Amino acid sequence: MAGGCTPKDRLRSRLSGSNHFDMVLELLVLTLFLAAAAFWIKMVIECATKEPDTGNTRIVWIIIVVLGGIVGAGIYYFVRRPQRQWDMHELESDGGREHA
Repeated sequence: MAGGCTPKDRLRSRLSGSNHFDMVLELLVLTLFLAAAAFWIKMVIECATKEPDTGNTRIVWIIIVVLGGIVGAGIYYFVRRPQRQWDMHELESDGGREHA
């Protein structure tokens, strides 16, 4: 080939270590993507199994998490999850009685 590198030469150059930064960056992006996907799946499962089934709250939160993706999972994790855990703590400490 006149004036260019063959695909074999480009592959050899890539594997020779001249582009370690690119490979590390790709690995970092892949790791972050997998962590975000795992977090999203964990929030969907937690919402579906631990959210109280009063009214439509469970369905609404599942829709928010599923359609909102990682942003919806973050909203659930930082807004609703602490509130749900606090409500459960209050119910346990009161023996199941409602506050007046």
